[in-house]
Amino acid sequence: MTISPTDNLEHIPIERLHPDPANPRRISADELDALERSIRQFGFVEPVLARREDATVIGGHQRLLAARRLGLDTVPVIWLDLTAEQARPPRACPQQDQRVLGRRAARHAARRTASGS
Repeated sequence: MTISPTDNLEHIPIERLHPDPANPRRISADELDALERSIRQFGFVEPVLARREDATVIGGHQRLLAARRLGLDTVPVIWLDLTAEQARPPRACPQQDQRVLGRRAARHAARRTASGS
């Protein structure tokens, strides 16, 4: 599945979104505080992913929680047309641990900066 963020990206009222109770990922209070600081400083770098059918969040639970704690009214959301079964783990978009992805993205950005691109 290819997602074109500009085609599906909308700013949605937080109260319209529903966290998936089956979401296994949890972060520590320190990590949540750091995420809040990041959102406050840089805004949303990565939108929340949600099922269009019922507004269930399938990616970005911690970002949504941080946004609620910050008192934001809306968050950027990419809508996905998935059934509940398709959205269950293993996720529709298989991903590695977020920390690994974050390190890879940081290395990629550093390489681009170093090469001047």
